[in-house]
Amino acid sequence: MQHLVSSQQARLLDQRTTEWGLGAELLMEVAASRMWDQIHSRFPDSKRPLLIFAGPGHNGGDALAVGRYALCARRERVGAWPITEELKPLTQKQRDLFEKCGGQVIAQSSLDDWLKLDPIVIEGISGAGRFPKEAERVLTILKQDRLYKIALDLPCGLESGPLYRANSTLCVAPLKQELYYPKNRPSCGKIHLIDLAWPPQLRRLSQEDISVFRYNRGDLLRILRRHQPSRYDHKGSRGRVLVVAGSETMLGAGQMAVQAAALIAGVVEWYVPSELQTAAQSLVLGPIVRPRRKDLLEEKISAADSVLYGPGLEANEARELFPTAIPHDAPLVLDAGALTPDLVHHPPQSACILTPHPGELARMLSLPRAEILADPIKALSAFPKNWVVILKSQPLWIAAEGRFHVFDTPNRALGFGGSGDILAGLVAAFSARYGAETASLLAVSLHQLAAHRALQSSWLTPQKLLRSLEKTLAEVTHA
Repeated sequence: MQHLVSSQQARLLDQRTTEWGLGAELLMEVAASRMWDQIHSRFPDSKRPLLIFAGPGHNGGDALAVGRYALCARRERVGAWPITEELKPLTQKQRDLFEKCGGQVIAQSSLDDWLKLDPIVIEGISGAGRFPKEAERVLTILKQDRLYKIALDLPCGLESGPLYRANSTLCVAPLKQELYYPKNRPSCGKIHLIDLAWPPQLRRLSQEDISVFRYNRGDLLRILRRHQPSRYDHKGSRGRVLVVAGSETMLGAGQMAVQAAALIAGVVEWYVPSELQTAAQSLVLGPIVRPRRKDLLEEKISAADSVLYGPGLEANEARELFPTAIPHDAPLVLDAGALTPDLVHHPPQSACILTPHPGELARMLSLPRAEILADPIKALSAFPKNWVVILKSQPLWIAAEGRFHVFDTPNRALGFGGSGDILAGLVAAFSARYGAETASLLAVSLHQLAAHRALQSSWLTPQKLLRSLEKTLAEVTHA
């Protein structure tokens, strides 16, 4: 797990660093040295040219310093195009040093000749700053797919773009949360953290008031193993989950949610329309299938440790049945058909866990989908603080008690009908035993890890994902 900061918090850290006595020039040298080490390890061929685009600020200074380190490492051809002659003093100093070491400051008219050499492009135009108008010519180059592009700190223009797709981003510590906004993430490529030797006092300061945390695939098993089942668990201690899901046209959604929940919970009760009870019973072994009558739900709901409501429900039935679940004190997991704008305007008093995809969240909040993907923190903050919201985007975001958990574990095969139903079933099962935030972290970790492992051997289907969940759970249990 790593802390993520906003660009504003990063600027505050820079200010504190200067006040503490560590100058910008020293930090630029350390960062550039480590950036160059990363680039050189990936592209050791000394004959491969480097083409640097440098902006007027310190992001451009970083890029020019990287170029100098490349020259000192005997890179044969390193060219830089400062997009303007009006550079900040430290950036101007880096330009002068770059030229003294043999770097070529190239004219715009020479760019086409350089591009014919298939250079590695290093982009240091603005980072988190304003995108300069002078860089418009550069933008047409950065959009060329054939070039390998390395962004320093952040790809330029993320605040209004993204404007191009980098192959990799070398982010100077601390990691910036804007890199992981769903709108931006595909444009950042592989993200490498360039750590600095922060004194302990400054490292602690950099983590003050930080509420955004990033997880990668290596974190998933650790999260699960911290909460692995006890060998003394039994049916009664593993929780009772009540599932209101499925309809005549979407019975399979309920089936997948129930099957996933049954892997974790001790008892799962599935409530379906009376006319579908026989069909539903033939689909599952173990879970109890009951007719979906309001009087029966009202009778049984008080015994449940969690309630899952919504997968495969038609909108009109969801509105009709929803009041049945509200008075219950157990966690209420809402998915699919239960995710309506009514939730925002008339929120239940009970603790809720919502599992929307970006389109569902957009409908709930009456916001453009693009706005949610561009700033998930703002969108997720619209809900009561004691609710947990799992935004099924890539990266996946979880909002809980003012904290945000970001799972940077993309899996191109998870975009199939049913994978969200399976996740909702896992969330409901874990929330029968754990608090809502912990349950959500466990469910997402298990879902992502099982999907990744299943994809290694074949393309994902609901059945393969469910089988992979079983294998992954067995591994965690016997670890």
